Amino acid sequence: MMMNELIKMRIRTLVIFLIMVATLVSLVVLRPFPEFVRKLLGDPAKLLENLKKDDYYLWSQWFGKNLVQFVPLIALLIAFPVFSREVEHGTIYYLLTRSPRSRVYMSKVLTGLFVNASMLIVLSILPAFVAWLLKWNVNYSKFPGYTLHTVCGGTFFLALYMLFSILSSDQVKPIVLGIIVMIGDAFLGMLKPLRFLNVYPYMAGTSVYAGHGVDWVYTFSLLILSVLLLVVGWYRFKNAEF
Repeated sequence: MMMNELIKMRIRTLVIFLIMVATLVSLVVLRPFPEFVRKLLGDPAKLLENLKKDDYYLWSQWFGKNLVQFVPLIALLIAFPVFSREVEHGTIYYLLTRSPRSRVYMSKVLTGLFVNASMLIVLSILPAFVAWLLKWNVNYSKFPGYTLHTVCGGTFFLALYMLFSILSSDQVKPIVLGIIVMIGDAFLGMLKPLRFLNVYPYMAGTSVYAGHGVDWVYTFSLLILSVLLLVVGWYRFKNAEF
C-alpha cells in the first residue's frame, strides 16, 4: 500500500524537487549579484560585505530565504490530497473494503512523512556539495543542524496539513487552510508577544548559524505537536463516516 502512495506522489514530488534544484542553481549563478540587483538593493555596504562571505551567503540566501519559504509549501503539496482526494473521488470506500482503517491511515501518513523528510534532507545537504564543488569557504559542521531544523519544521507542517486533509471532503479546503496558515505564521513574527509561534526563524536555522547550535526546546516542542496532530488525525479518521 505504501508503494501505491509513493506512485501517487511521484509527479508532484519530482516537480517540487526540480523547482528547488533550479532555485539553488539560480542562487549560485546570480552570485555575485548583477548590477541591476545592486541598484535595487541600494548597494548597502554592510549587506554586500556580508554577502561576500561564502558561509553567510549560502545560509541567508538558501536556508534563510529560499528553502525556508518552500518548506511549508512542500508539506502542503504532499499532504493536501492524501485523504481529501480519496473522499472527493469516492475511492475511500474501495480502500476501506480492502484494508482496515489503521493500515490505510498508517500507510498514507508514513509515506507522506518519508517523502517530505527525504526531500528536505536532500535539499538541506545538496548546498554543501555545491559549496564543496565551488570551493566555497563554508562551515560544514552546521549542516546537520540546518537539516534537523528544516526536517522538524517540515514534519510539523505536514502533520497539520494531513489533519486538514482528513477534515476536508474536497481538495480545495486543505489548500486554502494551508495558505492561511503559511501567511498567518509569518504574520505572527510581527507581533512581539506571539513571535515564538513563528516557525520560520527556527526552520531557517538562525540559532545554528549564530553559533548557538540546535534549538532543542523548539525541536522537541515541534515533534510533540506533530505527534499530537497525527494522533488527533487518526481518531478523526477512525471515527469518520464516509
